[in-house]
Amino acid sequence: MYALFRRLLIVALIAGSACAGGCYHIKTGGPVTPPTGSTFSPGQPTPTPSGNCQSLDTTRTTIIVEVAPDINPTSVPTYGQIFGYAPAPPSGITLVSAVVHASTADVVQFWNISNSGEYSAVGLGSSGFPPVHHTFPSGTQNPVSSVIGSGTWSTGRLGVNSTSGCFSQDFTLSAGTWYFGDYDFYNLTNNRDVMIVTGGAQPRRVRTTSIILPARR
Repeated sequence: MYALFRRLLIVALIAGSACAGGCYHIKTGGPVTPPTGSTFSPGQPTPTPSGNCQSLDTTRTTIIVEVAPDINPTSVPTYGQIFGYAPAPPSGITLVSAVVHASTADVVQFWNISNSGEYSAVGLGSSGFPPVHHTFPSGTQNPVSSVIGSGTWSTGRLGVNSTSGCFSQDFTLSAGTWYFGDYDFYNLTNNRDVMIVTGGAQPRRVRTTSIILPARR
């Protein structure tokens, strides 16, 4: 009897030593309690990052620039091929790339109309499109600035909303010819465009309603 008691005591001591630093303590009829300092969180999935997804500013915005990979490329004099951007028409959408013409009185928002992923517009300066393998300024995968001009500016990656699309922050405009492209796809598929901003003209009428996107990929 003494020998059996001694063996049981040894087994209990070994089990207790093995669990001293990190075993969960299971309570009958209750939840599992993690050890102190654990980040275990049952039933709470890891948050998924989402892109910049704002609404149309119906009090200020006068120009909307569509952003999507299925806006077809176009070759234009002086600037060459542009792809993935187009000024939105007064109603509906267009799927043909075009140069953006604006005045310093306008306010611009970019609008991701794609259901396939996040797309962006990042300033490339005023001296032309840089060669591919271009390195964008640090942080421009996120929204930067609210002025399109000689400084660094970016919409950041615009999120996906299959009903109404995702808008960027509002941008005011400096006079000049401004080149821009997609943070992720400029070097892969040449997503790029040009915005020509002149001074003195009156702005277009403020866009007061957003558009319900038609079913697209």
